[in-house]
Amino acid sequence: MSENRYFYGTYENYNNPFTPKDPILNRDARHLTRLSLLAGVGILCFVLVQYVFSFLVLWLRSFTEPSFMLDAILTILVTIIGIYVPFTVVQRFYTPEDRALCVNLDAPVSKKSFIYALVTGTAAVFAGNYITSGFSGFVSTYDIEFSAYETESPATLLEFLLFIFEVAVIPALVEEVAIRGIVMPPLRKYGDRFAIIMSAIIFALMHSNMLQIPFAFVAGLVLAYFAISTNSLWTAVAIHAANNLLSAVSAVVIDRPVLSVIYMWMIFALLVAGVICAKKFIKEPHYSLGLTFAPKSEKRFLFASGAVFLFISFVYSSYEGNSSAPYILTALLFAVCLRRYFKANNLQRGALPKSSLSLKTQVALYCATPTVVGGWVILILSAMQSVTVTSSEGYFFLYGALAAVLGAAIYMIYKILHSKSLESKSKAVYRKSLYVMIGVCIVMIITSFISNLLMF
Repeated sequence: MSENRYFYGTYENYNNPFTPKDPILNRDARHLTRLSLLAGVGILCFVLVQYVFSFLVLWLRSFTEPSFMLDAILTILVTIIGIYVPFTVVQRFYTPEDRALCVNLDAPVSKKSFIYALVTGTAAVFAGNYITSGFSGFVSTYDIEFSAYETESPATLLEFLLFIFEVAVIPALVEEVAIRGIVMPPLRKYGDRFAIIMSAIIFALMHSNMLQIPFAFVAGLVLAYFAISTNSLWTAVAIHAANNLLSAVSAVVIDRPVLSVIYMWMIFALLVAGVICAKKFIKEPHYSLGLTFAPKSEKRFLFASGAVFLFISFVYSSYEGNSSAPYILTALLFAVCLRRYFKANNLQRGALPKSSLSLKTQVALYCATPTVVGGWVILILSAMQSVTVTSSEGYFFLYGALAAVLGAAIYMIYKILHSKSLESKSKAVYRKSLYVMIGVCIVMIITSFISNLLMF
């Protein structure tokens, strides 16, 4: 079905009840476009600060000896100036109604819900490491390798404390305020699922490294869900800080065999505690986001397929596979079960539509403004610098994936420009996006042609 929506307690295929050029629909479209343009400005400012500070670091290092303390301080400054400042400035351009929704620093709905969410969320985010590692193992079957930025381990107690501050405290506060506190809340008008996914995509791409992007997407989903379900940004901050703290400890103990074994047992205990706390969290006061109405059979299918996908991801992260088929099949199985679950949940829920816009139109409007397109192109190209390809099959796979992303973006813009429901005023900004995409295609073709000429 092309338009599956809720309408007056029923779940059916129906034509949009709003007439062409409907003022309510176009008001929502203009509002979502404005939010997208502002989010894109935040992303572009983040990229600009990253480049400026990169040159600044290189300039300072030409005059000083390598210093762990100096690098840590500069990283903290980049995080604050590159993420916190742009997005707080962006918030100033929100409507008063949208500003009132941002940065919810209220206490969680209950202390028990907060504790159970903290344990469950930290375990879920850490499980995302296996999915990321599995993805890396999967692409390695196509002779594609992801490289990580090497960081120096702290050597003294003072350096370790600064390292914790740099890795766990500052990013948790700054990134949560920016993404889950400013970007996500106004998007909830169009549905919590839409807000969670869009904010997770932005959060993932801003990490601009292929080893971190898949993990950051999974983490973004978890952090957004618990921020909404407990009605407090503090829950996401706590989960984010706990996960980053585990990563910081891992970086320190990895070369110490005894401590490394203790750390692994701690992680195993965390995962077990996460499953137990997940069951308890459901019974405590929280906002369910309407995801608990599906029949038990669909829940079991989803749980089983998720467990299988997680296991295959763990296998691919631990052993070098010769075939990508198991990973692809289990990923497809999980995607199908997830789709079935949401469809069954929607049937049982029978809720009213959140917005006059369909979900597909919402995604297209939010993902296809010029600032967002420009920001995502820059971040994707930056992420490609962490990718090493050593075979023609790998190049085919990589460029095929990039072409699919580019094609999806162009398709979204095309659908908006040819929509009969949207006014010309709502479409005007997306024509500029089309010019940006055409320019990107031309630059990529010319660059690829020149690089091939230089190789031969």
